[in-house]
Amino acid sequence: MILAMKSSLELGIQAYKEGRYSQAIAILEAATQANPTEPYVWLSLARAYREAGQQAKAIASYRLALAQSPADSVLAEATAELAALNHASKVVIEEAMRPACGECGASLPTSRAVRPWCLCGWNTKTPPVVGRQIFLHDIVAYSAQRAVQVSFKRWEDIYHVAKSELRVQSLSVRTYPVDPRLALALRDRMAVLLQDELQPLQPEGGDGFLFRVRPLNQEQGGRYYNWRQFLAHLAEIHNEDVSLRQVDTSLGMVLLASGLLSAEALNAVRQQRQANESIGQALLRMRYLDLPTLIAGAIGAARAGPLPSRPFHDRLGERLIEQGLLDRKQLKQALFLQTQLKLPLGEVLIQAKLAKQDVVAQALAHQPAPSSGMPYADDLGELLVTAKLLSRTRLVAVRAEQERLGEYDLANFLR
Repeated sequence: MILAMKSSLELGIQAYKEGRYSQAIAILEAATQANPTEPYVWLSLARAYREAGQQAKAIASYRLALAQSPADSVLAEATAELAALNHASKVVIEEAMRPACGECGASLPTSRAVRPWCLCGWNTKTPPVVGRQIFLHDIVAYSAQRAVQVSFKRWEDIYHVAKSELRVQSLSVRTYPVDPRLALALRDRMAVLLQDELQPLQPEGGDGFLFRVRPLNQEQGGRYYNWRQFLAHLAEIHNEDVSLRQVDTSLGMVLLASGLLSAEALNAVRQQRQANESIGQALLRMRYLDLPTLIAGAIGAARAGPLPSRPFHDRLGERLIEQGLLDRKQLKQALFLQTQLKLPLGEVLIQAKLAKQDVVAQALAHQPAPSSGMPYADDLGELLVTAKLLSRTRLVAVRAEQERLGEYDLANFLR
Protein backbone atom coordinates (compact mmCIF):
# COMPACT_ATOMS: atom_id res chain seq x y z
CA MET A 1 0.00 0.00 0.00
CA ILE A 2 2.89 2.30 0.80
CA LEU A 3 4.33 1.76 -2.69
CA ALA A 4 0.91 2.45 -4.24
CA MET A 5 0.56 5.64 -2.14
CA LYS A 6 4.00 6.82 -3.16
CA SER A 7 3.24 6.05 -6.77
CA SER A 8 -0.02 8.02 -6.56
CA LEU A 9 1.76 10.88 -4.80
CA GLU A 10 4.49 11.00 -7.44
CA LEU A 11 1.93 10.93 -10.26
CA GLY A 12 -0.06 13.69 -8.60
CA ILE A 13 3.03 15.86 -8.08
CA GLN A 14 4.07 15.33 -11.71
CA ALA A 15 0.62 16.36 -12.96
CA TYR A 16 0.77 19.44 -10.65
CA LYS A 17 4.20 20.48 -11.97
CA GLU A 18 2.98 20.15 -15.55
CA GLY A 19 -0.02 22.37 -14.87
CA ARG A 20 -2.59 19.56 -15.16
CA TYR A 21 -4.30 20.63 -11.93
CA SER A 22 -7.59 18.76 -12.44
CA GLN A 23 -5.75 15.48 -12.94
CA ALA A 24 -3.44 16.24 -10.00
CA ILE A 25 -6.46 16.84 -7.76
CA ALA A 26 -8.13 13.54 -8.80
CA ILE A 27 -4.93 11.54 -8.19
CA LEU A 28 -4.08 13.25 -4.87
CA GLU A 29 -7.65 12.97 -3.55
CA ALA A 30 -7.36 9.19 -4.09
CA ALA A 31 -3.97 9.23 -2.34
CA THR A 32 -5.43 10.96 0.75
CA GLN A 33 -8.13 8.29 0.95
CA ALA A 34 -5.48 5.60 0.80
CA ASN A 35 -3.42 7.21 3.58
CA PRO A 36 -5.26 10.09 5.27
CA THR A 37 -2.56 10.59 7.95
CA GLU A 38 0.28 11.40 5.54
CA PRO A 39 0.82 15.23 5.79
CA TYR A 40 2.78 15.63 2.53
CA VAL A 41 -0.13 14.18 0.52
CA TRP A 42 -2.46 16.80 2.02
CA LEU A 43 0.12 19.54 1.37
CA SER A 44 0.41 18.48 -2.29
CA LEU A 45 -3.38 18.36 -2.66
CA ALA A 46 -3.67 21.84 -1.06
CA ARG A 47 -1.23 23.21 -3.63
CA ALA A 48 -3.20 21.68 -6.50
CA TYR A 49 -6.45 23.12 -5.15
CA ARG A 50 -4.77 26.53 -4.76
CA GLU A 51 -3.55 26.65 -8.36
CA ALA A 52 -6.95 25.50 -9.62
CA GLY A 53 -8.55 28.46 -7.88
CA GLN A 54 -10.42 26.36 -5.30
CA GLN A 55 -9.35 28.51 -2.35
CA ALA A 56 -11.72 27.09 0.27
CA LYS A 57 -10.67 23.46 -0.43
CA ALA A 58 -7.02 24.53 -0.48
CA ILE A 59 -7.28 26.12 2.97
CA ALA A 60 -9.04 23.03 4.34
CA SER A 61 -6.31 20.74 2.92
CA TYR A 62 -3.53 22.92 4.39
CA ARG A 63 -5.18 22.64 7.78
CA LEU A 64 -5.47 18.83 7.44
CA ALA A 65 -1.74 18.67 6.58
CA LEU A 66 -0.91 20.59 9.75
CA ALA A 67 -3.23 18.37 11.78
CA GLN A 68 -1.12 15.30 11.00
CA SER A 69 1.88 16.48 13.10
CA PRO A 70 4.15 16.82 10.07
CA ALA A 71 7.91 16.99 10.03
CA ASP A 72 9.49 20.40 10.50
CA SER A 73 10.07 20.96 6.78
CA VAL A 74 6.44 20.17 5.87
CA LEU A 75 5.22 22.15 8.90
CA ALA A 76 7.12 25.27 7.83
CA GLU A 77 6.00 25.02 4.19
CA ALA A 78 2.34 24.37 5.04
CA THR A 79 2.22 27.15 7.64
CA ALA A 80 3.75 29.76 5.33
CA GLU A 81 1.61 28.80 2.34
CA LEU A 82 -1.60 28.74 4.41
CA ALA A 83 -0.86 32.20 5.82
CA ALA A 84 -0.23 33.56 2.32
CA LEU A 85 -3.41 31.96 1.00
CA ASN A 86 -5.47 33.31 3.90
CA HIS A 87 -4.13 36.82 3.24
CA ALA A 88 -4.77 36.53 -0.49
CA SER A 89 -8.29 35.25 0.14
CA LYS A 90 -8.98 38.12 2.51
CA VAL A 91 -7.81 40.65 -0.09
CA VAL A 92 -9.95 38.98 -2.75
CA ILE A 93 -12.99 39.03 -0.49
CA GLU A 94 -12.44 42.67 0.49
CA GLU A 95 -11.95 43.62 -3.15
CA ALA A 96 -15.14 41.82 -4.11
CA MET A 97 -17.09 43.60 -1.37
CA ARG A 98 -15.63 47.02 -2.20
CA PRO A 99 -18.08 49.31 -4.05
CA ALA A 100 -17.22 50.31 -7.57
CA CYS A 101 -18.35 53.28 -9.63
CA GLY A 102 -20.87 52.18 -12.21
CA GLU A 103 -19.86 54.97 -14.57
CA CYS A 104 -16.06 54.67 -14.76
CA GLY A 105 -15.47 51.38 -12.91
CA ALA A 106 -13.13 52.92 -10.35
CA SER A 107 -12.83 50.97 -7.10
CA LEU A 108 -14.15 52.93 -4.13
CA PRO A 109 -13.14 52.63 -0.45
CA THR A 110 -15.41 50.50 1.72
CA SER A 111 -16.17 53.64 3.77
CA ARG A 112 -18.27 54.80 0.81
CA ALA A 113 -20.33 51.61 0.62
CA VAL A 114 -23.50 53.18 2.05
CA ARG A 115 -23.37 56.44 0.06
CA PRO A 116 -20.79 55.90 -2.68
CA TRP A 117 -19.37 58.77 -4.68
CA CYS A 118 -16.75 59.07 -7.37
CA LEU A 119 -15.06 62.07 -8.96
CA CYS A 120 -16.55 61.17 -12.35
CA GLY A 121 -20.05 61.58 -10.91
CA TRP A 122 -22.28 59.41 -8.74
CA ASN A 123 -22.33 55.64 -8.49
CA THR A 124 -25.03 54.23 -10.76
CA LYS A 125 -24.40 50.53 -10.18
CA THR A 126 -27.35 50.64 -7.82
CA PRO A 127 -29.84 53.54 -7.89
CA PRO A 128 -28.13 56.19 -5.75
CA VAL A 129 -29.79 58.57 -3.34
CA VAL A 130 -28.60 62.02 -4.32
CA GLY A 131 -29.73 65.01 -2.30
CA ARG A 132 -31.16 68.08 -3.98
CA GLN A 133 -29.61 70.76 -1.78
CA ILE A 134 -26.13 72.05 -0.96
CA PHE A 135 -25.39 74.38 1.94
CA LEU A 136 -23.48 77.44 0.80
CA HIS A 137 -20.84 77.11 3.52
CA ASP A 138 -19.81 73.73 2.02
CA ILE A 139 -19.14 75.49 -1.30
CA VAL A 140 -17.25 78.25 0.54
CA ALA A 141 -15.05 75.59 2.21
CA TYR A 142 -14.42 73.94 -1.18
CA SER A 143 -13.55 77.31 -2.75
CA ALA A 144 -11.10 78.13 0.06
CA GLN A 145 -9.41 74.71 0.08
CA ARG A 146 -9.05 74.50 -3.70
CA ALA A 147 -8.38 78.24 -4.25
CA VAL A 148 -11.09 78.36 -6.91
CA GLN A 149 -14.12 80.41 -7.86
CA VAL A 150 -17.41 78.51 -8.11
CA SER A 151 -20.11 79.96 -10.36
CA PHE A 152 -23.76 78.96 -10.73
CA LYS A 153 -26.99 80.40 -12.14
CA ARG A 154 -30.04 80.69 -9.91
CA TRP A 155 -33.12 81.64 -11.89
CA GLU A 156 -31.85 84.49 -14.09
CA ASP A 157 -28.90 85.54 -11.93
CA ILE A 158 -25.29 84.33 -12.10
CA TYR A 159 -23.48 84.11 -8.76
CA HIS A 160 -19.81 83.60 -7.93
CA VAL A 161 -18.38 82.17 -4.68
CA ALA A 162 -14.78 83.07 -3.92
CA LYS A 163 -12.81 84.04 -0.81
CA SER A 164 -15.81 83.44 1.49
CA GLU A 165 -17.89 85.97 -0.45
CA LEU A 166 -20.99 85.61 -2.61
CA ARG A 167 -21.24 88.05 -5.53
CA VAL A 168 -23.85 88.51 -8.22
CA GLN A 169 -22.84 89.39 -11.75
CA SER A 170 -24.35 92.53 -13.24
CA LEU A 171 -25.41 92.99 -16.86
CA SER A 172 -21.72 93.70 -17.58
CA VAL A 173 -18.71 91.76 -16.25
CA ARG A 174 -18.83 93.69 -12.98
CA THR A 175 -19.95 91.85 -9.85
CA TYR A 176 -21.52 93.07 -6.60
CA PRO A 177 -21.42 91.50 -3.11
CA VAL A 178 -24.79 90.22 -1.87
CA ASP A 179 -26.10 88.89 1.42
CA PRO A 180 -26.29 85.08 0.95
CA ARG A 181 -29.27 84.76 3.28
CA LEU A 182 -31.10 87.34 1.21
CA ALA A 183 -30.11 86.11 -2.24
CA LEU A 184 -30.50 82.34 -1.69
CA ALA A 185 -33.02 80.00 -0.12
CA LEU A 186 -32.79 79.30 3.62
CA ARG A 187 -32.83 76.01 5.51
CA ASP A 188 -32.67 76.36 9.28
CA ARG A 189 -31.25 79.90 8.95
CA MET A 190 -28.49 78.70 6.60
CA ALA A 191 -28.12 79.76 2.96
CA VAL A 192 -28.65 76.79 0.65
CA LEU A 193 -28.63 76.00 -3.07
CA LEU A 194 -31.60 73.98 -4.30
CA GLN A 195 -31.14 71.93 -7.45
CA ASP A 196 -34.60 72.85 -8.75
CA GLU A 197 -33.72 76.56 -8.68
CA LEU A 198 -30.50 76.28 -10.70
CA GLN A 199 -30.26 76.84 -14.44
CA PRO A 200 -27.55 75.36 -16.71
CA LEU A 201 -24.51 77.52 -17.32
CA GLN A 202 -23.88 75.23 -20.30
CA PRO A 203 -26.88 73.30 -21.66
CA GLU A 204 -24.80 70.30 -22.78
CA GLY A 205 -23.70 67.46 -20.55
CA GLY A 206 -26.21 65.00 -19.13
CA ASP A 207 -28.46 66.73 -16.64
CA GLY A 208 -26.93 70.11 -17.47
CA PHE A 209 -23.71 71.82 -16.45
CA LEU A 210 -24.85 73.77 -13.39
CA PHE A 211 -21.44 74.73 -11.94
CA ARG A 212 -18.25 76.21 -13.30
CA VAL A 213 -15.01 75.95 -11.32
CA ARG A 214 -11.93 77.97 -12.24
CA PRO A 215 -8.72 78.94 -10.37
CA LEU A 216 -8.86 82.32 -8.62
CA ASN A 217 -5.98 83.61 -10.73
CA GLN A 218 -7.72 82.66 -13.98
CA GLU A 219 -10.24 84.96 -15.67
CA GLN A 220 -11.32 82.70 -18.53
CA GLY A 221 -12.27 79.07 -19.01
CA GLY A 222 -12.74 76.64 -16.17
CA ARG A 223 -14.35 73.22 -15.86
CA TYR A 224 -18.09 72.61 -15.91
CA TYR A 225 -19.89 70.05 -13.75
CA ASN A 226 -23.41 68.74 -13.51
CA TRP A 227 -25.13 68.37 -10.13
CA ARG A 228 -23.84 64.86 -9.37
CA GLN A 229 -20.29 65.62 -10.47
CA PHE A 230 -20.06 68.74 -8.32
CA LEU A 231 -21.49 66.90 -5.32
CA ALA A 232 -18.75 64.31 -5.80
CA HIS A 233 -16.06 67.02 -5.60
CA LEU A 234 -17.61 68.42 -2.43
CA ALA A 235 -17.77 64.90 -1.00
CA GLU A 236 -14.07 64.49 -1.73
CA ILE A 237 -13.01 67.30 0.63
CA HIS A 238 -15.66 66.61 3.30
CA ASN A 239 -15.37 62.79 2.97
CA GLU A 240 -19.16 62.46 3.04
CA ASP A 241 -22.21 63.16 0.93
CA VAL A 242 -22.84 66.80 1.80
CA SER A 243 -26.27 66.79 0.14
CA LEU A 244 -27.67 64.24 2.60
CA ARG A 245 -25.86 64.83 5.88
CA GLN A 246 -27.44 66.51 8.88
CA VAL A 247 -25.94 69.98 9.25
CA ASP A 248 -25.38 71.57 12.65
CA THR A 249 -27.66 74.62 12.59
CA SER A 250 -27.10 75.72 16.19
CA LEU A 251 -26.59 79.43 16.81
CA GLY A 252 -22.83 79.05 17.11
CA MET A 253 -22.53 77.25 13.76
CA VAL A 254 -24.86 79.75 12.06
CA LEU A 255 -22.66 82.62 13.28
CA LEU A 256 -19.57 80.70 12.16
CA ALA A 257 -21.05 80.10 8.68
CA SER A 258 -22.01 83.78 8.37
CA GLY A 259 -18.41 84.85 9.10
CA LEU A 260 -19.25 86.76 12.31
CA LEU A 261 -17.47 84.30 14.58
CA SER A 262 -14.22 82.38 14.20
CA ALA A 263 -13.88 78.69 15.01
CA GLU A 264 -11.36 79.57 17.75
CA ALA A 265 -13.78 82.02 19.38
CA LEU A 266 -16.64 79.52 19.22
CA ASN A 267 -14.51 76.83 20.89
CA ALA A 268 -13.44 79.29 23.59
CA VAL A 269 -17.05 80.24 24.33
CA ARG A 270 -18.13 76.61 24.50
CA GLN A 271 -15.38 75.83 27.01
CA GLN A 272 -15.90 78.90 29.19
CA ARG A 273 -19.66 79.32 29.23
CA GLN A 274 -21.31 78.98 32.60
CA ALA A 275 -23.82 76.37 33.72
CA ASN A 276 -27.32 76.93 32.26
CA GLU A 277 -25.91 79.65 29.99
CA SER A 278 -26.71 79.57 26.28
CA ILE A 279 -24.12 80.21 23.58
CA GLY A 280 -25.80 83.54 22.83
CA GLN A 281 -25.65 84.63 26.47
CA ALA A 282 -22.01 83.57 26.72
CA LEU A 283 -21.12 85.51 23.55
CA LEU A 284 -22.68 88.65 25.01
CA ARG A 285 -21.14 88.19 28.46
CA MET A 286 -17.66 87.55 27.04
CA ARG A 287 -18.14 90.46 24.60
CA TYR A 288 -17.38 88.52 21.46
CA LEU A 289 -20.50 90.10 19.91
CA ASP A 290 -22.93 92.83 20.84
CA LEU A 291 -26.69 92.25 20.78
CA PRO A 292 -27.43 93.89 17.38
CA THR A 293 -24.66 91.87 15.71
CA LEU A 294 -25.86 88.67 17.41
CA ILE A 295 -29.41 89.22 16.15
CA ALA A 296 -28.21 90.09 12.66
CA GLY A 297 -26.04 86.97 12.59
CA ALA A 298 -28.89 84.75 13.75
CA ILE A 299 -31.54 85.89 11.27
CA GLY A 300 -29.50 87.80 8.70
CA ALA A 301 -28.60 91.48 8.72
CA ALA A 302 -31.01 92.19 5.87
CA ARG A 303 -33.91 90.80 7.89
CA ALA A 304 -32.93 92.34 11.23
CA GLY A 305 -33.48 95.90 10.05
CA PRO A 306 -31.71 99.02 11.29
CA LEU A 307 -31.68 99.82 14.98
CA PRO A 308 -34.28 102.33 16.17
CA SER A 309 -32.75 105.79 16.23
CA ARG A 310 -33.62 109.39 17.06
CA PRO A 311 -32.67 112.61 15.29
CA PHE A 312 -29.55 114.17 16.78
CA HIS A 313 -31.45 117.00 18.46
CA ASP A 314 -33.83 114.59 20.20
CA ARG A 315 -31.11 112.61 21.96
CA LEU A 316 -30.99 112.84 25.77
CA GLY A 317 -27.66 114.63 26.01
CA GLU A 318 -28.63 117.28 23.43
CA ARG A 319 -31.99 117.95 25.11
CA LEU A 320 -30.29 118.48 28.50
CA ILE A 321 -27.76 120.88 26.91
CA GLU A 322 -30.58 122.76 25.20
CA GLN A 323 -32.33 123.17 28.58
CA GLY A 324 -29.14 124.39 30.25
CA LEU A 325 -28.98 121.36 32.55
CA LEU A 326 -25.74 119.98 31.09
CA ASP A 327 -22.75 121.44 29.21
CA ARG A 328 -20.86 119.99 26.26
CA LYS A 329 -17.82 119.04 28.35
CA GLN A 330 -19.96 117.09 30.83
CA LEU A 331 -21.73 115.26 27.99
CA LYS A 332 -18.38 114.26 26.48
CA GLN A 333 -17.27 112.93 29.86
CA ALA A 334 -20.52 110.96 30.25
CA LEU A 335 -20.23 109.45 26.77
CA PHE A 336 -16.71 108.26 27.57
CA LEU A 337 -17.90 106.66 30.82
CA GLN A 338 -20.72 104.99 28.91
CA THR A 339 -18.19 103.10 26.74
CA GLN A 340 -16.63 101.71 29.92
CA LEU A 341 -19.76 100.99 31.97
CA LYS A 342 -21.96 99.73 29.12
CA LEU A 343 -25.00 101.46 30.65
CA PRO A 344 -27.70 103.77 29.24
CA LEU A 345 -26.61 107.41 29.15
CA GLY A 346 -29.21 108.47 31.74
CA GLU A 347 -27.86 106.01 34.33
CA VAL A 348 -24.28 107.15 33.63
CA LEU A 349 -25.26 110.80 34.20
CA ILE A 350 -26.88 109.92 37.53
CA GLN A 351 -24.01 107.68 38.75
CA ALA A 352 -21.41 110.29 37.77
CA LYS A 353 -23.52 112.98 39.51
CA LEU A 354 -23.63 115.03 36.35
CA ALA A 355 -27.42 115.22 36.49
CA LYS A 356 -30.06 114.54 39.13
CA GLN A 357 -32.38 111.57 38.81
CA ASP A 358 -35.57 113.65 38.58
CA VAL A 359 -34.02 115.84 35.85
CA VAL A 360 -33.09 112.78 33.76
CA ALA A 361 -36.53 111.21 34.36
CA GLN A 362 -38.34 114.37 33.24
CA ALA A 363 -36.17 114.67 30.09
CA LEU A 364 -36.81 111.04 29.19
CA ALA A 365 -40.56 111.46 29.75
CA HIS A 366 -40.70 114.20 27.12
CA GLN A 367 -38.32 112.52 24.68
CA PRO A 368 -39.98 111.40 21.40
CA ALA A 369 -39.95 107.65 20.67
CA PRO A 370 -37.22 106.52 18.30
CA SER A 371 -38.16 105.86 14.70
CA SER A 372 -37.66 102.32 13.44
CA GLY A 373 -36.48 101.73 9.89
CA MET A 374 -37.72 98.98 7.62
CA PRO A 375 -35.58 95.84 7.24
CA TYR A 376 -33.62 95.82 4.02
CA ALA A 377 -35.27 92.53 3.07
CA ASP A 378 -38.66 94.28 2.98
CA ASP A 379 -37.79 97.18 0.70
CA LEU A 380 -39.40 97.42 -2.72
CA GLY A 381 -36.49 96.01 -4.69
CA GLU A 382 -36.22 92.84 -2.57
CA LEU A 383 -39.98 92.32 -2.70
CA LEU A 384 -39.88 92.54 -6.50
CA VAL A 385 -37.03 89.99 -6.62
CA THR A 386 -38.87 87.64 -4.23
CA ALA A 387 -41.99 87.89 -6.41
CA LYS A 388 -39.80 87.17 -9.48
CA LEU A 389 -40.91 90.43 -11.06
CA LEU A 390 -37.32 91.65 -11.18
CA SER A 391 -34.06 89.72 -11.36
CA ARG A 392 -31.31 90.43 -8.87
CA THR A 393 -29.00 91.14 -11.78
CA ARG A 394 -31.38 93.86 -12.96
CA LEU A 395 -31.85 95.17 -9.41
CA VAL A 396 -28.13 95.73 -8.79
CA ALA A 397 -27.86 97.51 -12.15
CA VAL A 398 -30.82 99.75 -11.25
CA ARG A 399 -29.37 100.58 -7.84
CA ALA A 400 -26.00 101.42 -9.36
CA GLU A 401 -27.74 103.79 -11.78
CA GLN A 402 -29.80 105.30 -8.93
CA GLU A 403 -26.63 106.05 -7.00
CA ARG A 404 -25.01 107.61 -10.07
CA LEU A 405 -28.02 109.89 -10.67
CA GLY A 406 -28.74 110.59 -7.00
CA GLU A 407 -32.29 109.23 -7.32
CA TYR A 408 -33.09 107.03 -4.32
CA ASP A 409 -36.84 106.51 -4.77
CA LEU A 410 -36.91 103.10 -6.48
CA ALA A 411 -40.63 103.22 -7.34
CA ASN A 412 -40.26 106.62 -8.99
CA PHE A 413 -37.05 105.53 -10.75
CA LEU A 414 -38.67 102.38 -12.20
CA ARG A 415 -41.51 104.43 -13.63
